[in-house]
Amino acid sequence: MKALVTGASGFIGNALCDALRARGDDVVAAVRTGEPRANVIMTGDINANTDWSAAVRDVEVVFHLAAHVHVLDAHAARDLEKFREVNVGGSESLARAAIAAGVRRFVFMSTVATSETA
Repeated sequence: MKALVTGASGFIGNALCDALRARGDDVVAAVRTGEPRANVIMTGDINANTDWSAAVRDVEVVFHLAAHVHVLDAHAARDLEKFREVNVGGSESLARAAIAAGVRRFVFMSTVATSETA
């Protein structure tokens, strides 16, 4: 199986990539920044305009873990806008690209830390 893992440089993403590779899957790791290397896609900042077309090419399953989670003040308007830009707009653009590419399965993973707290 060929899988795309977004947020691959994070704790869960890195562990998932290792587990998928250990069972023999072909893994494409999507990260915002880093050193270019085989099977790694650099996304830059994630938002509604992110071009995911190369990342989802020939992929059977997407594991979407990338999110905006670390903020100092979750009640600030700019932080809420960043949450929406990445976690809504970026996720939606990835889902649309996956549909267009014929991806068979989309696994969206999230935590309570990815949304504004009351």
